[in-house]
This record gives sequence, C-alpha cells and structure tokens, in this order.
Amino acid sequence: MDRIKSLYFEDGQHGWAGGDWGELLRYENGQWHAVHSPTRGHITNFFTDRQGHIFAATDNRFSFECLAYQNGQWQILRKFTLDFLNLKPLGQKSWVFQNDRREYYFNLDSLWALDWPSFDDFDYFPDGTGYAINRDGVFSLNDTTARKMGILEGLDARKLTLSPDGYGWIYGGGGGLWALGRQTQKPTKAKILISLNKAIDASRLLGGAYLVLQPNLQGFYLVRDSEPNLVMMRLWRKSRGKAENLSLRYSSDFGLQEPARNQRGEPNYTLGVLTADFNNDGREDVFLTSLYGKSSLFLNLGRGHFKDVAEWAGFHDTPTNRYSMAATADVDNDGDLDIFLPNEFGPSYLFLNNGVGRFSDHTAESGIRVPVGGKAAAFGDIDQDGWIDLAVTTFGEGNYLFRNLGHGKFQDITPANPALHTAEPEKCPSLTFADYDNDGDLDLFICKLLASNQLLENDGRGHFIDVTEKVGLVDSNLSRGAVFFDYDQDGDQDLFISNMGPDQFFTNIDGKRFEPLDIFAPPGNNFPWLASESPAFFYKGFSTGVIKFDYNRDGDLDLLVLSYDRRGYLIQNLVDNDHFLGFRL
Repeated sequence: MDRIKSLYFEDGQHGWAGGDWGELLRYENGQWHAVHSPTRGHITNFFTDRQGHIFAATDNRFSFECLAYQNGQWQILRKFTLDFLNLKPLGQKSWVFQNDRREYYFNLDSLWALDWPSFDDFDYFPDGTGYAINRDGVFSLNDTTARKMGILEGLDARKLTLSPDGYGWIYGGGGGLWALGRQTQKPTKAKILISLNKAIDASRLLGGAYLVLQPNLQGFYLVRDSEPNLVMMRLWRKSRGKAENLSLRYSSDFGLQEPARNQRGEPNYTLGVLTADFNNDGREDVFLTSLYGKSSLFLNLGRGHFKDVAEWAGFHDTPTNRYSMAATADVDNDGDLDIFLPNEFGPSYLFLNNGVGRFSDHTAESGIRVPVGGKAAAFGDIDQDGWIDLAVTTFGEGNYLFRNLGHGKFQDITPANPALHTAEPEKCPSLTFADYDNDGDLDLFICKLLASNQLLENDGRGHFIDVTEKVGLVDSNLSRGAVFFDYDQDGDQDLFISNMGPDQFFTNIDGKRFEPLDIFAPPGNNFPWLASESPAFFYKGFSTGVIKFDYNRDGDLDLLVLSYDRRGYLIQNLVDNDHFLGFRL
C-alpha cells in the first residue's frame, strides 16, 4: 500500500487498513493481504453503526462515498457531492457527518443539512445523546437536536471523545483537558473550573470581594501578598444580553492602588478587602486592611474611578497594629454602614459611619472588648430583635460573641455560649452566619487551622450548641474560608470550604446533615458535574478564600475560589433555573 490513511480493528485478530486510491488491506491470521475495493477514492475513515456493522468513508476532495462491508465484500452504498471531515454513528445505519461548513444527517435512504452552528467536533453515546464543541462552548445533543449548555465559553476546546459507558474527554489548546460526566440524566447541575487569566500572574491571593465598578461592569477586587493588587472584571453588553470573558487588570488602573508603605516606611502588605456603599451615593466603594496598621478607603467616583480618602474618613496609620478581615453592617440602624476592624496586635475597633463615609472610633462606648488576636468578624441578627449582632474570631485568643443592645451598645455573651470556648488555643481565620437547618435563625460556622471546623446551632435566642459531629462536618483540612449557598435550589444551604488542604463541597440533606461531594474526582461518582481543567492544577493547593456570586446572571450562584500558591478557579453552576427575578436598584 502506498500510504495508509486509516486503521480499524474489530478485535485483536481482525482489522482493516485503508489507503489512497481505494486500496484496502485485511488483517487476519497474523498477516495483511489485499482485498478487492469498489472505489478509487481515498479511504479516510472506518466506522460502525450502533449494531456493529462496519462501514468506510472515502474522500475525493469535493465528494465522499459510504462503503459497507456485507457478506464478505465491500460495496458502495451512497455517494455524496460534499466534502467530508468527520462522521459519527447515530443509530442503526444512520450517521451525522460534517464538512468545513456545516453538519448533515444521513442514512441509507436520505441526507439533509442540520440546523446546527458549525462545530469543531462532536460525538454520540449509544443512546443517541451526546456533546458537541466549538468556540461558543459545549452543546448537548439529542439525536439531531443541539442545545447550548453555557459552559467552556471562549475556551480553546478542540477535540471530543465519548465512550460507550457514558463518559468522555474534551481536549484543548495549551494542554487543556476536561472530563465529561455521563448524560444519563438531564445535565441540570454542572461545573467548569477556569484558571484565572495567565497574562497577569494571579497567584499569591490573600483575599477578595465582589465589586460592581459600574452598572454593566462587574468584577472582583483581589488582594495579593507583597504584589500589586488586581481587579478581575466582566463587561456586560446590553445590546447582546451577554458578558465578555473575565479579564484581569492591575488595581492601579482604576485608582485603587494600595499605598506602598505606611507612615514608618514599612511595606504596606494588604490582607483583606470589603466592598460596600459607605457614603450612600449608590456606588460600591472599597475598604482595605493591611499588615502594618494602614487602612484604605476608596470612594467610587463613578465610571470605574476611585479615590483613597482614608485620612479624611477617619482611618489613620497605626503601624503597630495588624488589621485583618473586617466586617460591615448598620449596627446602629441609622441607615449607613459601619465597620468592625479586627486587630491581631492589639484591641479591635468599631467605627461608626456619619452617613457620608466619615467614621469615628466608637469602641470604648460600644462595650466590645477583643483585647488582642482579632482575625475575622461577621455580623448577623442572632436573636431576631432587629439589631445586628457581632461574632469575632482570633488567632489563638478565643472567639467572641456580642449581642447588639441597640444604638451602638453591645453585650459580651461569650460566657453564656460554652460552645465558643476551647480547651486549646485555636487559630480561626474566618467565620460566617447561615441558617443551615431552615428554622428561621442564624447558625454560625467557624473555620479553623489547627482543629476541626465548628458548626454552632442557634436556638433562636442567641444561644449556640456544637453540632459539628452530628451533621457530619468534622474535618482537619486547615480551612481558610467558607460560604453557604443553595447550589441545587432545593431550599437548604449547601457548604463550600476553601482549605490549605483539599477544598471541600458538602450538600445539605434536609437541614439535618451534610454529605461530601468530591468535585475533583474523575467522572464516575453519582454527582453529574462537568469536571475541570487538569484537577491536579489546584487540588490540594493553598486556597485562601471563596466568593459567591452570579457569574452569568442566570439566577443561581457560582463560586470564585482564591489561591495563594496557584491560580484561582471559577466554579460555574449550571442548575437549570428558569424561575428567577433580577432587580436593578
């Protein structure tokens, strides 16, 4: 044979080789021999239908033939005056093929063009369902119907392979690899993990917050260790009703550059970020905390421009302090957002807002006492009296709970909550309130580094008991951050935890227990996610936090996971959700 174009083996003892100008070779009994060919076309493909009948396709540049192997010989079944690139079996003696312009369905009696977008590749499972890919993302196939799934949009996905057992792989440029889960049920839940833009190094992330730069420009402020901070953004095009891909810019491009040094000349390493409207002008502002006691308040001037007004706002350099994960809420119910500022190297502070973004230290009058070690804070109305209460974690100095008595006054109720007390000092990087059991009050989840995390259940009056073991959340994965969100819209709060070990995702079972879902496992578990780019890329990395938000404005919540030693990643939730309302405020 002059040149082999295609190979096909029925089993280890029998096979076929096709070549230029119709040459055919048969492999049997350990030897190759030539057989009669009915065509002079180049034999480019061998294929089967779902019943195992063997066929071949020829390519004559502007036409192709379909050959069938029947009764021990090859014969021409159909000839098409179309060029041919790719062909996949659909049913019994029926196929879908494509050329460089579009896709077609054909069987032994007919052929017609399909109303599909042009695909780079496609494939079918034995039941007639499948997937297709192009630069617009992944499409699900059902017979000759294609439906866009809204994942892998804009990524360089090039080849697709499916296996009869219901799984498969998508291959992309630059070594991208994605695993496909079985399509035995409607793909209502899926994820796609996307590493952050490689044009700007997005590692060494310490924290971040969702930020609306302007009405059609959503994004995140990302804090980095000893490196310039970043803004990741996504522009929504009103005319198209869709968003551009995520892109990264340096924070200085928006006037959000953190000060390089404090007043003593020490490097000003930022540690945390809050985004909220602090001066009641309808635009989101940015508040930064730092390693050496310098806080920054950037007011949003509109059109994506910001100005640091920290000194004017009442936040002065205190170089001996170390401020961490601040929290904001309207603690005195006067219509503006106040700030609680945890301090690891001294007492933590409560700042009250005067309504236009200027703050005064109200710690002494408030009754809040966290002498040292303050790491993170969270606000929530734990007793449903209309006043926002406060929980504070520390690095090795115990945890605190304060009841809001109204008008800027607080009562320390830590002694009344033994579940907050620990025999050994614990480092607790973060905490969050959520109603995990749907009983109408806020429960408390505390992330810990040197011990198991804690879930504390509220009795409705602000008294908490430890239910961590009862609900199945005992672990030791060096947790940094956590978010509750109803990913599957079944009415209860599920849980994602970012760790210095493997990140974890738990589904909430009727508000009574949590079950782990290994979102990084290969296909084969009972949870139909679409898997990710090379799971080893971020699995067991040093994740520093997680942000929940609606990435594509489809009514369900997605996650952005931040990492210190590797690039962060996006978990896109593909729950089918046709019943939601969007409000522009």
